[in-house]
Order: sequence, then structure tokens, then C-alpha cells
Amino acid sequence: GENKTGDLIDNWRIVVDTINSNSYTANWQIKTQTWDLLPPGTSYITVKVFDNALNQAEVTDAFYIRKDTSPPVITDNQTGDDVWRSSNTATYNIDYSDVGSLLDYAQYKIVSGTGGVIVDWYTYASGINSNSYTTNFSLLTSHFNLLPSSYNYVSVKAVDNLGNTEILNNAFYIKKDTVSPIVEDLQEGDT
Repeated sequence: GENKTGDLIDNWRIVVDTINSNSYTANWQIKTQTWDLLPPGTSYITVKVFDNALNQAEVTDAFYIRKDTSPPVITDNQTGDDVWRSSNTATYNIDYSDVGSLLDYAQYKIVSGTGGVIVDWYTYASGINSNSYTTNFSLLTSHFNLLPSSYNYVSVKAVDNLGNTEILNNAFYIKKDTVSPIVEDLQEGDT
């Protein structure tokens, strides 16, 4: 934690040595071993430097690292759209969360019952920058109009601010029917 509070994660590790100069301004990275020890969330880094006479200076909380290697979580509250639809009147309930770098955007993809892609990943919520997104959504009317009369399957994707991605394939389906019924008079001789 800040000001050397919390748990010590990695006790002094040499990152650069044999500098042999009165200054050092080159960029440097933490060691892989240190990165692997960092827990998710924010870790504060204290640095220490030594000269050739072993005099030292220390800067507490010289910088911090926010580590997020976990993808967002998708909660599917939409089992299916069991109403046969002839127009785009439905809203769908999929929720997203991310406790690390926060959510960036959400997308949907629609495939036909035979697996052909009708709408490839379309961003319907962007710039979220929050740890949750629970706003229900509708398809664009232009996307609904592309759906064939049949079952169509919707997959969803959530991406956080670091690019961690979670996909839920076939989160729900949409039943579309825009074909009018046909009446055929097979009765003979009755007027």
C-alpha cells in the first residue's frame, strides 16, 4: 500500500547495476519475477539507488502499477427471446462487470441458425469506464432487418480498458417471423 503500508510483495531487487555515472535517466522495467508476484489492483513501488561509496537514497511510492489480467464478467440475464417478432421491439438484458481497469466497451454479434454471420461484432456501448454496465440494449433496426425469418443467435463481448476480453457465445436467440400466413381455398363448388 501507499507509504509502505500493507504487505511487502518483493523485497529489494536489483534492476540496473554497474551504472558508473553521476546520473541515470534511461527507462527501465520491473523484473518479470516482481510482476508475477504483484496481486491484481494497485501496487506502490519504492526505489532505492546506491552510489559507488554505498551511499543511498530512497523514494517511497516513486510510482504505482495497476495490474489487471482478468477479463470482464458477463452475466446473462436473457435466456432467449421466445416471442416471434416481426419488428424490432425487444430489449435484451446482459450485464457486464470488471473490477480491474474498468469496462471500455460492449459488443454483439448475430449469426443465423445455420451459423452464417449476419452482423459481425458491433459496438453498442462504448467509453463505459465503469466497473459495471447494466443498461439493457436493443438491436439496431438495420441489424434486425438483416435477420432471416427463423432462429438467430446473439453472442456478446465485453472489453476492459486494458483490452482484456470476455465473449459469451450464443447468449440468447431471437425468433423472427416476417412471412405472412397463406390461406389456400381448397373447397370446390361452394360459393
